[in-house]
Amino acid sequence: MRLGYFVVFCLLLFVSWSSYGQPFGNCRYTYFKNGKKATSQCYDANDHWGQARAYNGKGEVIYEKDLRKIAGHSSVQFSFYENGAVKKAEYSSAPDAGIQWYRTFTEFAPDGTITSEVHQNYDDGPGTTAPFRRQEYVAPPTTTTNPTPAPCKPAPTTVACAVIYSSEFWFINTTPYSVVVTATHKHRKNEMSSLTLRPRQSAKGGQVLQAQFFDDPAKQYDFSVRAVRPGNKTKFILLPSDKKPEQTSTENQRYYFDIRRII
Repeated sequence: MRLGYFVVFCLLLFVSWSSYGQPFGNCRYTYFKNGKKATSQCYDANDHWGQARAYNGKGEVIYEKDLRKIAGHSSVQFSFYENGAVKKAEYSSAPDAGIQWYRTFTEFAPDGTITSEVHQNYDDGPGTTAPFRRQEYVAPPTTTTNPTPAPCKPAPTTVACAVIYSSEFWFINTTPYSVVVTATHKHRKNEMSSLTLRPRQSAKGGQVLQAQFFDDPAKQYDFSVRAVRPGNKTKFILLPSDKKPEQTSTENQRYYFDIRRII
């Protein structure tokens, strides 16, 4: 099983490396409260391959992962301190139509120093073979001249590991104003991210990772909208879009939300 995962990983690495000649112009950023860049998640023109980075207050790169939305997925979910600094990064990667998976949980101090890093993968998980009970041979009640049969060998069974499903939330700015959208986790208030959208622009705001199923991100996140320009007193509202959820791969689905102005 380790060999199979290694082969899949090498193939994805080769395809990813051959695609990285393209510039990553489609970017989403978060910022420190002082305006300095805290994280970036950028993709190529086809929105297939990308790169995620996190920075400390000096602008130095403290974390970097490759991203992809093709042949499965590789994604990063950041959470933050109140000043906008990265607190935790959850990296997830899995091939399309495969049971192999890999996850990394990285925690940071407020100054950007890595304080903890935990790695998990399919091969090192809690076993790929289900436990079984050995069948013991019981002698017949009477003796015979027939040779004693050999004990039965138990047949091992295998269980498939849960596949990670990604439920992305996308924002569509239907207004003529540039706005900032903030997503705050309902139960972990320090886990938030912000996204700036130009008029009529749409972009991915984040994602929810679940085992074996998709789920509406609005069940886990609260969304708020404000104008980029401080003097703009326009009020906005964010509603589920008329655009239906779109399944872009076996393990990825997009949920859309419209940003509208209140007249």
